[in-house]
Amino acid sequence: MTYVNIPDTTLLRDVYSRALIETDTTKKEEYKVRSAQLTAQKKQQEDINNLKSDMEEIKNLLKGLINQNGIS
Repeated sequence: MTYVNIPDTTLLRDVYSRALIETDTTKKEEYKVRSAQLTAQKKQQEDINNLKSDMEEIKNLLKGLINQNGIS
C-alpha cells in the first residue's frame, strides 16, 4: 500500500482506495467514544419512541373499551 501525507493534518491518503487514514491514536479513540455515545443516544431515543407508541396504543384500547361499555 502506498500512502501520501496530507499537509497540516495527522491524516494519510491511501493512493489506491483514496481512503483517509487517521494516524493520531488519541483522535481515533475519541471518535470511537463519540460514535458509541451517539449510538447509545439513538437507541435510547428509539426506546422512548417505542414507549410513547405503546402508551398511545394502550390509551386507544382503553378508550375503545370505555366507549364499548358505555362508561362515561
